[in-house]
Amino acid sequence: MVMIYDSEKFKEAQDHGEDLKALHSQRNDMDDAMENMYLVKWDNEDKYTTAQESVAVTRSPSAHNKCEGAIRLLSTTAPKFSVPREKNKKDVDPTSSKIEQWCTRVWECASRVTSEKLERSVAQSQILFGESVIAVDRTSDILDQLLARRSQVGDDWLEAAIVRAERISKQAPFLFTVWDPRTCFPDFDKFGLRAMYREVETTAGAALDEFGHLAGIVEDRNTTITICSYWDYVWRYTWLLGSAYPLIAEKHGLPFIPVVCQLGEGSRLFADPENWRLPFLYSVWRSNQWSNENLYLTVMATATAAFGSNPMFTAVVQNEDRSLIVDHSVPGGRITLLPGESYTPTPKMVIDPSIMTGLERARQDIEESTIYGQTLGEPIGPQATYSMTALLHQAGRLPLSMPQEMAGRAIAGALKIALEWTKKSGKKLTAGTPGYTYDLQPSDIPDGVEIDCKLDVALPQDRLGNVNVARMATDPNNPLTSVAWAQTNVLGIEQPDEMTKEIMAERATQIMFMQYLQQMQQQQQMQQMPPQQGQPTPGPGMPPEMMAGGMQGPQPAPGQQQQLPPEMAGGPGVPYGE
Repeated sequence: MVMIYDSEKFKEAQDHGEDLKALHSQRNDMDDAMENMYLVKWDNEDKYTTAQESVAVTRSPSAHNKCEGAIRLLSTTAPKFSVPREKNKKDVDPTSSKIEQWCTRVWECASRVTSEKLERSVAQSQILFGESVIAVDRTSDILDQLLARRSQVGDDWLEAAIVRAERISKQAPFLFTVWDPRTCFPDFDKFGLRAMYREVETTAGAALDEFGHLAGIVEDRNTTITICSYWDYVWRYTWLLGSAYPLIAEKHGLPFIPVVCQLGEGSRLFADPENWRLPFLYSVWRSNQWSNENLYLTVMATATAAFGSNPMFTAVVQNEDRSLIVDHSVPGGRITLLPGESYTPTPKMVIDPSIMTGLERARQDIEESTIYGQTLGEPIGPQATYSMTALLHQAGRLPLSMPQEMAGRAIAGALKIALEWTKKSGKKLTAGTPGYTYDLQPSDIPDGVEIDCKLDVALPQDRLGNVNVARMATDPNNPLTSVAWAQTNVLGIEQPDEMTKEIMAERATQIMFMQYLQQMQQQQQMQQMPPQQGQPTPGPGMPPEMMAGGMQGPQPAPGQQQQLPPEMAGGPGVPYGE
């Protein structure tokens, strides 16, 4: 089958992608430095190891520990999705809880299918690179592509891939892939993301499995190749780097680009793209203090290994040819000295104080540039009070406020694409495993619905403080907010309506249980009361009103005649009332 496409527009897309790649070259150099610090790779290590021998290279884990601690705080709990009432029309209220539950289930199923904690990858990208890129794929489209290839070529691998895609499409309608920002080159305008170009290295076998004979690859399956992809609001192209023809060239027909590119710290006020992103370790990298810390630690370790671990002594003898003999038959050893001779330890300074001063300064700058250790659980001391610890935990997380918010926006943007895609398809989509699924109809999705996502840092002192704030804000004597607003914005409850129903159900159950206890208590008291004279002893199953009033039943109201039970009215076989 011959692909028909506009060669001029394809060439424009290729040229545009090359321009975007050249524009972001400095950004990639910065991101490489961030990755090296996170992976504890010292760029200047070779400079010192080749200068002299026996260098005890020591790399500081401080940059890695700071980043890892921040990532763990941001990915402690699962993302919390909400449809905020203040950002949507009133017609969203009836289906807001359904949309929130569906988004939660879709994200969870995508994480389970890919065996990846997706929110951690998003937070990690924000911390390391100051940017998060999420690609959204509809699993039904992946299945359709595999089924289309079945008519072209059939093999065992393809049949297994189709079965696997069918199973995954029933569980996760959408897949979310967190891309390495260094492979992505976005183009922004006043409306946001205008185009996205990506280059990713893979193997020839992976390209053949995805594109089949269209790839035109004849190399070994383990050969490394580069696949280029380009998206704008009209066209989608995919080609092999250096190829003159595309693998995919089509109008995608979507009102969006199925890729979210969310910048974090930084600003587009600057001209250079590398200044649009300010990663978590940016000032540590620019100040070169992490490299200095490694240098100081290496000097200390080398000096300690060379001098500190080897004892040094000074011997003063009468004749330079005279050798001192140590008698080891005596515990501790004994040396015989002549008059005027001495044998004493050599005073030495293994580590110069200036090195310790420089090391402390480097560590202080790294601490001030990233996040304080107390926020990550470092002990403050035995004299610290609980209020001081809670305050440091709260204030110390301030550097994470922007990555936390932007990572949440990136996830919310990916789910908004999933909602728009669902509405455009016109088909019901189900997310979840059998017995635990959520369905969403296109009619349940209002036009222009807005989704929020929060990556909450759940610590005990935070929960206690939030509960107290919510209680004060919803004080019935002087309410400042509604209960639903406090549940959503203070306590982080995604579906306040569902929570209200659960609270009412618990209260109803509690009331019924209390009534049951009262009835049981009354029956027990009646059974324990001594029978009055002429009153029969109450037997089991006797109604309380008959126990209290003898054999007499309930007395009729004034103006009414007392009615007899059916078995006592008119004798046997006579219906009641005849």
